[in-house]
Amino acid sequence: MRLSLDIDTTYVQGLTRSLLTGITELIWNAVDADATTVDVELQRSALTGIESVVVRDNGHGITPAMAVSQFAKLGGSTKKTTPKSPAGRTLHGRHGQGRFRPFGSGGRVVWDSVAETPNGRQRTTITIAASDLRACDVSDPEPTDAPLGTSVTLEGLGQPVTGIEGESAHDRLVARFALPIESYGVSITFDGKKVNPALLQDVRREYTLDAVEDVPLTVTVIEWKRKIDRGLYLCNGGGAALEEIDVGIQARGFEFTAYVKWDGFATQAAELSTIEMQSGPARAVLDASREALRQHFRARLAERRQKIVADWQSEGVYPFKQPPQSRAERAARDTFDLVALQAEEIINAAPKPNKRLSLGLLREALEQDPGSLHRVLTNVLALPSDQVDSLAELLTRTPLASVIAASRAIADRLDFVAGLASLTTHPDWKKRVKERSELHKILAAETWVFGEEYALAASDKGLSEVLKHHLAYLGLTASDDDGEEGGDADEVLDVDGHRRIVDLLLSRSIETAEDQRRHLVVELKRPSVKVGPKELQQVKDYALAIATDPRFDLERTRWEFWVVSTDVKGTADEERRQYPDQFGLASTLRGGRVRVWVKTWGEILHDAEHRLKFVKKKLGYDPGEVEALAYLRREHDERLPPDPGTDSRG
Repeated sequence: MRLSLDIDTTYVQGLTRSLLTGITELIWNAVDADATTVDVELQRSALTGIESVVVRDNGHGITPAMAVSQFAKLGGSTKKTTPKSPAGRTLHGRHGQGRFRPFGSGGRVVWDSVAETPNGRQRTTITIAASDLRACDVSDPEPTDAPLGTSVTLEGLGQPVTGIEGESAHDRLVARFALPIESYGVSITFDGKKVNPALLQDVRREYTLDAVEDVPLTVTVIEWKRKIDRGLYLCNGGGAALEEIDVGIQARGFEFTAYVKWDGFATQAAELSTIEMQSGPARAVLDASREALRQHFRARLAERRQKIVADWQSEGVYPFKQPPQSRAERAARDTFDLVALQAEEIINAAPKPNKRLSLGLLREALEQDPGSLHRVLTNVLALPSDQVDSLAELLTRTPLASVIAASRAIADRLDFVAGLASLTTHPDWKKRVKERSELHKILAAETWVFGEEYALAASDKGLSEVLKHHLAYLGLTASDDDGEEGGDADEVLDVDGHRRIVDLLLSRSIETAEDQRRHLVVELKRPSVKVGPKELQQVKDYALAIATDPRFDLERTRWEFWVVSTDVKGTADEERRQYPDQFGLASTLRGGRVRVWVKTWGEILHDAEHRLKFVKKKLGYDPGEVEALAYLRREHDERLPPDPGTDSRG
């Protein structure tokens, strides 16, 4: 029987990316047919090399009825309505395109298949020539006692055939079929060599992420023992790869592939090649998966570092005998470990005495003579010159200690911004953080987050103490102001006669002819408290007390009052929107010399991140929640609430 295929041949040519792609699709078809064994044979000639490719499987085969229905047109796969195989496997394809991918190298493709039918076991042969993709010959069914399965022959291939021989092609199949081999126990052989991911697999981790559109999402990372082309595979929920895209993250020193399993991909498989340009749920899944990969490799880098250092310590070649005793020593030790890890392969290839010498010279170079680091790395460790040139050039312009200190300070600030975001916005943290005993004390030590120009002048003081600091900042004393030798200034009260306590007073001086000063008073609210009319009025009262007290110099000084929390409600939110060009400004007094603002942590953190944006990019450091909370525990442990889910500090 000759079928006239209803297809666009130009579109089909776009599907045939390479011969290996076509072979991959034939293997997937075998897996979808519940095959337990798949054998790919490359048939060679002594004169012309590879002449044909045969893909054999022991799946359920193609019945005569399936041959007619599935090969008569492009698209319309029955897998769209039947997403599971008879054995319960999640099917790979749903668009009826895969069977046309083997035509990338010309010739013709012959399917010889044995399947069970209502009339008994029958053999069907299907033939399509690349020269005429619109014609499909389907043989009459023949009774047979042969075992079930399908043999697909790609013959008459254009010459020369490339890209399907050697370790590279084999390893691509290892990466592509790692999950179905693991899940279904399929045995795949390629050119006489078993495709066995277990032999090459070094580390395997799986992460369950928050569901997107109520569809479960998992990310599997497999690290390999040898170099395999990196790839990020977008898979259906059963682990069948639908599309391969660039990994899109940096993970130096790791050979890996990653698999994102999400059933939502199956409904838009045809659009996955352009997922980077999309903005819907599929793109959200991709972004979340890449962040999971970044966190994975940050953790793995720390594991690798610990293991290598532990090995050096057990060998007695690590040049440090005691743990670091201070923050400065920890920074220096971290820098040493990072440099040493870059040279780990060369160091470990040497005999034990040479290891000890190399590591000792590295320590000496970093601590005593940074100028000798170039010689150590180049001559002793024989690192490629391009890996040390940039560092050597930098060390001619600034001391290594300054490089370490600057990098550490930037990383610490990035960690703090991320950590403060968790404390003030994460549902489990913000309801536990206390205002004065915890958040207040943390911010008193990290005032740069409000602006680089501010320095802490007073913390948790009454308005009278604020006046003293203000007068001292102007070079005056209370006695200069009230006329009583050695006396104290009268107490500063609000308009209702109440004594008020401000959380943080920050000050800066503007170097101008007028010698201007600026004070910032920050009123902190517990992150779980929304700023409303009551909280805003409290700060307005502070501002009015300052504005109406003649002892506060408003000619040379400007006062900014911020009330800060995670969210804003009611009329307070409306008031901070009344000045379109100064969002957040809620009130002004004395011609703008005293101003009241309503700020959220999201806005403050965004501004802080923006100030760090350039150096963050150059440093190449993007902290996750683990690093952020580790910084807070290291620097502010006594001020932190217990971890969510615990009753005491961990």
